[in-house]
Formats: sequence, structure tokens, C-alpha cells
Amino acid sequence: MTSTELIDYVNEHDIVIGTCLRHDQPHDAITRNVIVFLQDSAGNHVVQVRAHHKKTWPGCYDFAACGAVKAGESYSMAAERELREELGIRCTSEVERLIAEGAPGVKEYFLKEWEVLKTFI
Repeated sequence: MTSTELIDYVNEHDIVIGTCLRHDQPHDAITRNVIVFLQDSAGNHVVQVRAHHKKTWPGCYDFAACGAVKAGESYSMAAERELREELGIRCTSEVERLIAEGAPGVKEYFLKEWEVLKTFI
């Protein structure tokens, strides 16, 4: 996702209250994000190495795919898009299973963002 793409920001109940360009989001905005874990047939988790140009944790291991939900996009659609964009994996059906729904909260100290997070496996 580029900084010129639109994202929704939401209230504490995950109701859209506004839309903005990603780089123009209000400092205290709660945004929507997804994380996708992949497992192989033996149950091992697949990870990727973050790009070296990333602002946070460049070159470190990361989830299979993760990212912001675009304006008007569902969480499932975002998870499928992130898999396609980051790993070239195309889903033929809805992402298999939602395993966790995070309430809005502060990420670890190094990111200082509010988000609603849905995790898929």
C-alpha cells in the first residue's frame, strides 16, 4: 500500500468515522489492519524477511503477510490482497480462518499507533 491510497479510520467499535490518505491520517486515528499466518502441510509457520527499506524492523522476520485495510475493503479482502502482493499467493476462496480479533489498542512502543487488528491463518 502506498501513502497515496485511501484508508478508513474507525471508532472503538470498528465503525468507520472517516477516510483519508494513508500519509494524512490523524495522529490519534484508529486504523484497520490484518495479519496473515501461513502453515505448511506439516503445521510449520511460514515467515518472510521484511524489506530492508522499511522504517521499522528492516531485514527482520515477519508474519507471512500483513498490512492496512484499504477504504471500503473488508478484512478478508485485505488479507487476500496482502498475500497476493507480498507473496504472490492467490486465494481461490475466502481466507481460511479468522483466529483472533483484536480490540483497538496501542501497538508495541516502537509504532505508537492505534489499530483494529484481525488475524487470519
